[in-house]
Amino acid sequence: MPSCPNGHTDVWDLNCHECKTDIPYEQMIKELLFLPEVEVSFQDLTILFVGCKSINLREAYVSEITVGNDSTSTNRLTLNMIDGGTWRDYNKKYSETITNWLWKVGFQYSRYKILVVNTLNPLSIPVIVSPLIDEGVIVLAITADKASTPLCKNTSYVALRKAYSKKLSVILIEDHYFKNLSFFDENSGLVVGELAFQNIITNIMRDVQGLTHFIEGDKRLGIMTHSMSSLLSASDQVYKDMDTIFEIQAYMKSVEDAKSNYQSIHLLGQSPRELHSRIQEAFKNFSAGFDDLLTSEIIINEKASHYDFYDLYLLYGFEEDPVLKKIESGYRSVAEKIPAMSLEAK
Repeated sequence: MPSCPNGHTDVWDLNCHECKTDIPYEQMIKELLFLPEVEVSFQDLTILFVGCKSINLREAYVSEITVGNDSTSTNRLTLNMIDGGTWRDYNKKYSETITNWLWKVGFQYSRYKILVVNTLNPLSIPVIVSPLIDEGVIVLAITADKASTPLCKNTSYVALRKAYSKKLSVILIEDHYFKNLSFFDENSGLVVGELAFQNIITNIMRDVQGLTHFIEGDKRLGIMTHSMSSLLSASDQVYKDMDTIFEIQAYMKSVEDAKSNYQSIHLLGQSPRELHSRIQEAFKNFSAGFDDLLTSEIIINEKASHYDFYDLYLLYGFEEDPVLKKIESGYRSVAEKIPAMSLEAK
């Protein structure tokens, strides 16, 4: 509130009404406090889930896009369901809404950006084609498989092709692998299905820098597509030796019957420190059995365990996507009947 030099307050004029002294507005304006600048900080890691349940990870910004009763928050965008809607309908109606929301929550500002997307879900395509899903985003894609319906194969095929057209690095996880996951957790017992998948994502994201190192290194060699395998809570009490564990990985890959030649194999491990050297030696023996690998690396982080349990995550780099060939016939059977659901449609 302005006041005159003589202490009279509540003065809203050029002169004080009581003593007639000039009010020094110019001086008072200079003494006004400047408003502090707004400081906005973003997490180093942001993870966006589409078509599958999200996780809780305190050291990351985790968000999801889903279908239900229309609502918006900083962590969730819920879009109204389109009755009988295909990916084409969702893309036409919600593409701009999705991009605007991603801008508002600052998806683009994190150092590490992960998209976990179920490509059988029609929302997958408007998310993938968003300009904010750029080459800096690593995509973990749940894909259609041989048992999926033609409509799901069509949606998944289009989503994957859109991702590759944008030069995105993709880790492929077939739908049957996603649904049939299981492992034993030393604290909570048997974990199965989507909950097991959530645990795997949580564990891998705790070393997202290691994962990114593998992906970016492969990208420089032209390797854009990967599958994975995981073995959680492994121990010497279950497997006779470390070499046996890596042999088992051949039957636990996220893409079944992949015929493509592997271009890279990487290991992201978590184990008690005393097991690191044994795991490294066994992995080197395992990777030596593959011809013409361009690269192979190991990162093992320390893990505390009452029972000396350890977790292994293997990343396999492909020369080309092995899933597209499996689901292409389903894509075409729908696209031929409904041309609007083909990649060529505008």
